[in-house]
Amino acid sequence: LDHELKNPLTGLQAALTNLREARSADETRAAVDTASQAATRLGRILKDLRKLAELEARMLEQRPVEVGELVDEMVGAATSLPAHKGRNVNLMVSKVPALPPVTGDRDMLGLAVYNLLDNALKYSTSADAVEVRVREDGRALFIEVADGGAGIPAEEQARIFDDLYRGENARETEGSGLGLALARRIVQLHGGEISLRSNPAQGRGTVFSIRLPV
Repeated sequence: LDHELKNPLTGLQAALTNLREARSADETRAAVDTASQAATRLGRILKDLRKLAELEARMLEQRPVEVGELVDEMVGAATSLPAHKGRNVNLMVSKVPALPPVTGDRDMLGLAVYNLLDNALKYSTSADAVEVRVREDGRALFIEVADGGAGIPAEEQARIFDDLYRGENARETEGSGLGLALARRIVQLHGGEISLRSNPAQGRGTVFSIRLPV
């Protein structure tokens, strides 16, 4: 946590120094942009830390949740972000038989799905496919988020859900390192499991799977 907070703080301090010493409008603008990015990253880390803390203290709602409808809503929310403008997500929801609802907290389940979607879009390019698949087998409901990105090395996969862990491929991309930890904790609190499949040696692509009891 110290390391994750120190990086944007150092960037913010450097930007303020550059702003103080700026000799042109371009230098001033560059320093302000850097400071803004650092402050945004700090805010994101603190917001995700607060969400993790709240998960341990709050009572989850226990209501029927229509997962197909929820996932569709999260796809719309993720693709509406400026950073993902123009990206297409192929959503496949099993219709026959009709998906049963799961019991849980709609907002929290939405956050888990959103975090997986945001990661899939963030760590793939506009040329890579992103798919979300929702199905059930009579005992459980499955949500799969798949992307055609570079994949996750085998040696990193055991730690990918740890708090604040960021793999080698992720360090150049903005993020708090808490999104997958949040998703895992939310799924666990709903009596479910989350897992991933990725084998960069055999080609590109990663699939995150959520399994929820019905």
